[in-house]
Amino acid sequence: MSDSRGKLCSARDAVARDQPVRYLTKRAVFELTGAGLRLTEIAPGIDLQRDVPDRMAFAPAVADVLKIMSQGLFQPPCATGLADDLGRAKAGR
Repeated sequence: MSDSRGKLCSARDAVARDQPVRYLTKRAVFELTGAGLRLTEIAPGIDLQRDVPDRMAFAPAVADVLKIMSQGLFQPPCATGLADDLGRAKAGR
C-alpha cells in the first residue's frame, strides 16, 4: 500500500500512525494493534475456538466484544449487503 505521498507503507507504519489495519478472511476479521493481531469478528455459525485459533500457528487476542459478521456477506450473489454495511460503517450508524 502507498501513502498520499506515494511512499510505500507497511501495516506496522499504519498502526504507528493510529490508522486501522484489518485483515478479513472467510471465517474472521482481525485488527492489527501495537500488541499484535486481535480477533474482532467471526462468521455466523463459526465455533470460535475450533474454527479460528485452533487453525492458527498462534493464539490471537480476542476483542472484549466479539461481533458476528453480517450474514449478507455469505449469501448469493457474493457480497450481498457488503456495500450497505460499509456505507453504514462510514456514516457511523
